[in-house]
Amino acid sequence: MKIKSSIVIAAAAGSAFAPNAQAADLPMKAPAMTAAPAWSWTGLYIGGHLGAAWQRGRTTGAYTDVVIGPVAFDNKANTTGFIGGGQIGYNWQSGIFVYGLEADISGLSGSDTASQVVFSASGFPITMTSSSKIGWLGTVRGRLGATIGGNTLVYATGGLAYGSVTNTHSENFPAAGTLATWEDHSTRTGYAVGGGVEHMFAPHWTVRAEGLYVDLGKTTLGQPNTGICSNGCQPVTFKNEAIIARAAVNYKF
Repeated sequence: MKIKSSIVIAAAAGSAFAPNAQAADLPMKAPAMTAAPAWSWTGLYIGGHLGAAWQRGRTTGAYTDVVIGPVAFDNKANTTGFIGGGQIGYNWQSGIFVYGLEADISGLSGSDTASQVVFSASGFPITMTSSSKIGWLGTVRGRLGATIGGNTLVYATGGLAYGSVTNTHSENFPAAGTLATWEDHSTRTGYAVGGGVEHMFAPHWTVRAEGLYVDLGKTTLGQPNTGICSNGCQPVTFKNEAIIARAAVNYKF
């Protein structure tokens, strides 16, 4: 009886440990791999930008001399300053191609003054002094580009530009005791073109580097706002441009 009891106990113990032994012999499953994010550029986004702006102001006209007629001048007032602001836009994606619309508004720093001296037929100097500044700038642009690796976008952009300009010009003829000043304070429209590279580093976040050329056109003033010219006034033309390089961060909804 003792022998039979021992056999029964051993058999029961063997059957209890058998499942564990069989489980130990089974191959282990590899941990589940995390799926790479599916990059999508479609959607609304909003963000901010900061960079540098090279403003180029040009003022042209002439002084009227009684003997030799108009004596032309060409003043270039160029300055480098900061640009900063915000943007909002919407993208649509079709395969590797991305197209969309974006609007932005920016403030610009910096202004410059340029002077040129012309001489009358009698040899007296006349000083022509001009200054130019773009105070703020907005654009509404289309964008068209293609993705590289899904999360990097290379694009071209272009559209409407508008901004506030402040331009002044003075004609000072000390020998005749005359001083005339032309002033242009206005909001002008023009165009903006450029391109950039944008990278989506998370499903809802992108960073970009962008360059733009902005032309706000010309304004011509026939007569000075204040003062008089010694021999009659010639029209003065102001032109404002800017080259912009900026970085931006966007959140995509």
